[in-house]
Amino acid sequence: MSLTKSALQVDLRFERRGDGPTFLARQFAGYPFHVGRVLRHADAPPGAASVLLQSCSGGLFEHDRLAVRLKVCRRAGAMVGSAAATVVHSMTGGSAVSRVRLEAEPDAWLEYLPTLSILFPQARLVSEIDVVLHPGALIILADAFLAHDPQSKTQLFDVLDTCVTVRDETQRLLVRDRVCVTGALWSSACAGVSAAYLAQESFLVLTRSRDAGELAALLRAALADLPGVYSGVGTLPNRCGALVRILASSGESLRQARLRSTQAMRAAFALGPLAAASAGAPQPGDFEVEAVSS
Repeated sequence: MSLTKSALQVDLRFERRGDGPTFLARQFAGYPFHVGRVLRHADAPPGAASVLLQSCSGGLFEHDRLAVRLKVCRRAGAMVGSAAATVVHSMTGGSAVSRVRLEAEPDAWLEYLPTLSILFPQARLVSEIDVVLHPGALIILADAFLAHDPQSKTQLFDVLDTCVTVRDETQRLLVRDRVCVTGALWSSACAGVSAAYLAQESFLVLTRSRDAGELAALLRAALADLPGVYSGVGTLPNRCGALVRILASSGESLRQARLRSTQAMRAAFALGPLAAASAGAPQPGDFEVEAVSS
């Protein structure tokens, strides 16, 4: 995915000088976005910058085309999220498209965790997240949605088409993860699609410098016995990290699952080498991605 400068609504670049804190070296935001001030969090790496993206448009509407680019330079750390959930409104024939490009240079740390998208009846959303992962970098990202009918008529969205593509610094494809589901399929409550759950999230931990099996074991332990949540944890191809697929009974259950997963990864990377952990025998819902697919 190529994003031209003229197509961008948000373009942020985070840098770090010497041993100083990470700062925003470039900040561009156009309608409908506003970039909040840089904050600091105690559970983040020392000096990491935290920024919230806010929207004044009231959500995503038919024919919207949004593009965001985030880059974290060498040795810098950034946490980027959204101020609230994004409502994807009902549509008559077109769709809304969201494109995000993430890049973390060597030894950089980027956490991209926007609040979930709320899909209204007849909503059509295309979401593309394109990642460039350099050696020694860590990227934690999540892509989540919740099906909702504000009029309680049990009507659902039309189509959700999401794709996360990860490449290395030479643009070699490492992994592509795609979810494409219709509202009719989602409402069928098939065991392999949604069952009785209302929300879904893909949570990815992307790094080429840590053992993916150990990451998966930590994530599996973090999500064990969490009420209202069914999750599967797997390693990604080309040794580039781990993936958690989460089904949740509510937005709050999904938030708790994300919080546990995020805290586990922050602790693991902030406290040095991962503790030795055995993945053990596969558990119900666990999986291993063996090949790149689209």
